[in-house]
Amino acid sequence: MRRDVERAGVLTFLVLTIESFPLSRFSVPSVVRRFQGQIL
Repeated sequence: MRRDVERAGVLTFLVLTIESFPLSRFSVPSVVRRFQGQIL
């Protein structure tokens, strides 16, 4: 349950970041990989 909550928080954070900074979409894949590495 705890990991699911953390994932939801991370996904929300990423979405808000992407919406706030459209130009950062190109760097999103690398950021997602970093978060996945930390979560997993």
